[in-house]
Amino acid sequence: MKFYKSIDELPIYYWNQIKETGDLSNLIVNYNGEQVTKYQQHQLKQIYEDLNKQFFDKFGKQDSYQEQIQELSQLYIWKIEGVLDNNPAAKIYARAEEKKMQSRETLNFDTTMAIIQRKLGFYVTAKQMTTTDYFTHIYLISKEGSNG
Repeated sequence: MKFYKSIDELPIYYWNQIKETGDLSNLIVNYNGEQVTKYQQHQLKQIYEDLNKQFFDKFGKQDSYQEQIQELSQLYIWKIEGVLDNNPAAKIYARAEEKKMQSRETLNFDTTMAIIQRKLGFYVTAKQMTTTDYFTHIYLISKEGSNG
């Protein structure tokens, strides 16, 4: 049994399937539904952890991710202060931050793929595009949008 072990080779389709369903069998190359042993399940978990590390190493240090992490950190600090210190201002700040985060427009996977295809000028399936390529395109498109 062969596994996808790098986000440079893993098609974005399977990365998305894992994120939506949690089914790590999507990491098996040409998976056809055969039984996965406990040992293989263990291997899949390890591979998935490695893929997440690869993802963070490549994309987690970008400004947008750093901003999200900082916003989440501040939100949790306000929530904790609100509960532990019974601080009404912290509770208000936490609610406002949650509303701000929820109000951000999020695009679904299919819409994002369509935007990438339009930018590329040709059709590419999610099974053809690697996870690395997908997130690199998203990053470049977002930088384009923020620059003008």
